[in-house]
Amino acid sequence: MKDTSTKEILNNVYDYDKRINRYIETLKKLNTKNSKKVIDYYELYLKNNGLAVATQIKWLGRTVVLCEWFKKDFDKCTRTDIEKVVDEKINKNNSITTDSKKQNKIALKKFFRYVKKCDDDTYPPEVSWIKTPRNDGRR
Repeated sequence: MKDTSTKEILNNVYDYDKRINRYIETLKKLNTKNSKKVIDYYELYLKNNGLAVATQIKWLGRTVVLCEWFKKDFDKCTRTDIEKVVDEKINKNNSITTDSKKQNKIALKKFFRYVKKCDDDTYPPEVSWIKTPRNDGRR
């Protein structure tokens, strides 16, 4: 019997490689400065920070949609631009759950932390105002 690692088993069950490739292909087809920035985020940040593959996929998937939401280059986005997107695409979107809204906001904050080259414990002013309260009973 062949010895199979946990990573291989999980990849076979959840198709991690296919999911990542699908997101990257979607971004390549968009072929914009923003889509290239999201690919860099995945290649240079998510893959290299010791995150589990499932976590990498979670954050990559939530940042792919940012290319559709933002018409302006990420580097040039202001707080006002981000407020508009949060309000229109996240807060007023009744087709997603409260938890999904929260996760989208967290993904947005993490991504702009990368774009604006901030330390891991700080957020740039463009997104630091976004509130993502914990629901796990902590105070």
